[in-house]
Amino acid sequence: MSSDLKKERYENVTTMIRYHNDKMVEAFVRFIKFSIGVIAGSIGLISLGDVGQELEKFILFAVPVIFWFTGVSFIAIILSNWKSWFGFRKAEAEILNMHSLKPELPRSISEQIIMSLIVSSACVCVTYVYYCILPNLLG
Repeated sequence: MSSDLKKERYENVTTMIRYHNDKMVEAFVRFIKFSIGVIAGSIGLISLGDVGQELEKFILFAVPVIFWFTGVSFIAIILSNWKSWFGFRKAEAEILNMHSLKPELPRSISEQIIMSLIVSSACVCVTYVYYCILPNLLG
């Protein structure tokens, strides 16, 4: 392979590595922003007082369901981008002929596991609060 072609391929691969890394972080940040918005909106509606019992029950049911749906979606986005990142990282190691750059499975996915655990924990906490605590507080 010519050096120009090798350089061009290396630039493309490293660009894609950065792109997929940014997309994983972006998905996590979007989940956090979404969470804040949904919780603030639902608590704002409930705190109005004259919302009505049916809407209150709907909010207490719907928020955890929405959380789980979006949580699973964001975890899928994170893992999908990680899989692409992993492939491009392997390609980078091959282009440079540096086997030390090849990603190792437990270590290369640790950040994504942490992000996925945080998203899952948020879903569990929201479910507990909206199904167990808030109904008792609202009476």
